[in-house]
Amino acid sequence: MRQPASESPSQRRKPTPQGPTTRFWEVGRGPTTAQEFAVLAAMTIAMSARNWVEDLHAAGSFSDAQAPGLNRRLRNRAYEVLLALEHFDHGPTDPLAGFLVRRAELDGQTGLEIEPIAALRGAIREAVRDFARVEQMPASTAQKLEEAADLQTITEQTSAMQISYLIGMVPRYWELPTIDLGLEGMFAT
Repeated sequence: MRQPASESPSQRRKPTPQGPTTRFWEVGRGPTTAQEFAVLAAMTIAMSARNWVEDLHAAGSFSDAQAPGLNRRLRNRAYEVLLALEHFDHGPTDPLAGFLVRRAELDGQTGLEIEPIAALRGAIREAVRDFARVEQMPASTAQKLEEAADLQTITEQTSAMQISYLIGMVPRYWELPTIDLGLEGMFAT
């Protein structure tokens, strides 16, 4: 997911808080920039996590009116981690290092070596925890949601067929992911 080594940090496309506006996969072309890839990957990861909690949704753990809030958080947290992984320069003073380590720690990773999958799983955990807190859910429901949303299917060996299937499941009404305005400065390099 990193840009080619020949491209300097100043030449990289900077993410915007609003995110891209074109749904390139709907017009029959694949992602052509790292940012488009991050959008597609974030929506796919969010769709996977959302599918895992559908049984809880159907059982009444959260309502249809609450669902968009969870969906948005899942997309945005995954997108932020993917962008951070893309822009991370592996330097000791890079603020993205701490951001990624904190997400990976939410998945139980210890140490400073950043595992991308752990950071993504941690981001999904963070999204679910934030959703449960904002919606004032009982701790037992929040725990069930977090356990259900675990990205069991997102591994380094995820097949192209699984990804294609998940992309096809992304609803047209889903908003494109955005980054938190407080993180915008981390992508300025």
